[in-house]
Amino acid sequence: MSRTGVGCRVMIDGAQVDDGCIDWGSLGSWGAPWTLRRRNVATHTKGINAGLPAGAFIFGGTHPTCALDSDGVTYHCTLASAPAPEISDFQGSKQLIAIDQKIAGGCIGQDHAGMTWDCYIGEEAVRMEILTEDLLGQPELEPGRG
Repeated sequence: MSRTGVGCRVMIDGAQVDDGCIDWGSLGSWGAPWTLRRRNVATHTKGINAGLPAGAFIFGGTHPTCALDSDGVTYHCTLASAPAPEISDFQGSKQLIAIDQKIAGGCIGQDHAGMTWDCYIGEEAVRMEILTEDLLGQPELEPGRG
């Protein structure tokens, strides 16, 4: 894998992607959101898939499938089953993503039923106003509610 670039947007094997300014190697297999290093996109997407139910109770048992958009920053996620009915309308709802028990980003609901979500990692989640920068890297020992 070849990697070049400056800041959060990098080229990996000829594809421009955004790694959300996360050091994916400093903590376990994923990392903490304050420096830059990137694992391969396929491994990263698996982490996002697992990060939804690890970050928010509503995603438990939903089996998300996420794919990186061509913009290099947005992960489009589809759930195999409906999220927990904690709220009546998921469109615009903001939920956290946790990777290795650390808050790594968040998602925004794209439909009323909560079956599709756009997710962002690191600084992109802050830019999208899903969470504040001081939450990045904080412990998330169990999925959050509400």
